[in-house]
Amino acid sequence: MAFGRRNREGPLSVVDMHCHILPGLDDGSRDLTETVEMLEIAASEGIREMVVTPHFNSSGRSAPPEKVLYTMERVQAVAQRENIPIQLYPGNEVYFFEELPRFLRENRVMTLNRSRHVLIEFSPSAMFQTIRNAMDSVLGTGFVPVLAHVERYECMVGDAENAEFLWDMGVELQVNAASVVGKTGASAKKLTHSLLKDGLVSYVATDAHSSGHRAPEMEKCLELLLKKYSSNYVSQILRENAVRAFGLAARG
Repeated sequence: MAFGRRNREGPLSVVDMHCHILPGLDDGSRDLTETVEMLEIAASEGIREMVVTPHFNSSGRSAPPEKVLYTMERVQAVAQRENIPIQLYPGNEVYFFEELPRFLRENRVMTLNRSRHVLIEFSPSAMFQTIRNAMDSVLGTGFVPVLAHVERYECMVGDAENAEFLWDMGVELQVNAASVVGKTGASAKKLTHSLLKDGLVSYVATDAHSSGHRAPEMEKCLELLLKKYSSNYVSQILRENAVRAFGLAARG
C-alpha cells in the first residue's frame, strides 16, 4: 500500500511503534484521563495502531510483561467504549543492561508485540563502543534490536557513520516524528534526514509521553515525509515495516 495525501476513509493509517500512553507505569501518561486524551489525539493524527512501550529499567521503576498486558487490556477496553479507533499491542522500551540477553531468553521483558524485535535505549551520552557491544550481545541471542530515537545519541550526531555501522550489523533504527519536523533541535533534524535520505530508518514513531508538549502527533511529520521522500518509503517506515516485523493485524 502506497500512501497518498488522504484516502476515502479519512486520515491515513499509521502505526506508532514507540509511545508511553499506558497510565501510571513510567514517565508517560499520568492517569487514565490523560491516556484517553492521548488516544484521541493519536486517532486524529491518523494513527490506527500503537505498540505501547513503557520503560523497563533493571535498576529502577519498570513495567514487566504482566503489568504491560494487564494495563493495556484495560486501556483497550476504554478505547473501545469511547469509540476511539486504535488497536493496541504490547511492548517495552528497555534501557540496556548487561543481563538483557538473559532476560530476553527468559521472556522477562516485553518485546514488540511478542516478536523477535526489542526496542532498546541508552543514555544520550553513551559511547559508540558501548552501544555497538550491547547491540552485538542482543543480536547473538537471535533477537533483533531496534535502537530507539537514534538521533538523540551524541555519538551518532557527531558521526553518522556510526549509525550506518549499526545498520550494517543488523540493528534497526527508529527516529522520532518530532525530530523529522525539527522540534528537537537542528542537529537531531540533520541526522534524522541524513538517515532517511540514505534509507537507514526502519521506523518513525511519536515517542509520546503526554497529551501536552510530547503528544502523539504525526500528521505534520507525515506531510513533510511525503514532500521529501517516496510514498513507498514513507509507507514502509510509518506502517509496513512494523506490520511485517511485529506481526500486527493489518488494517486499512
